[in-house]
Amino acid sequence: AFFAVMMYSVIIQMCILPMYRELQDRSPDRFQTALVGSFGTLIALYAAFATVAYLHFRPHVSDNVLRDLGDSFWGNSARAAM
Repeated sequence: AFFAVMMYSVIIQMCILPMYRELQDRSPDRFQTALVGSFGTLIALYAAFATVAYLHFRPHVSDNVLRDLGDSFWGNSARAAM
């Protein structure tokens, strides 16, 4: 599930050329460094969220965390927002 979320949340093909154009002192090596740092940060954020969600809902975690939010106002709001 983690891999699928990463693939759907990181869609940047159409942004590559404008991002490269805006890079100061552009070179392929600098752009690669920027991409590796950006993707590393994204992976860390998603892994942190997944870890916190698992630790919070531990024994009863389901494949869809929205099911585990309960029937409170905030849980229903989160499901409606999605």
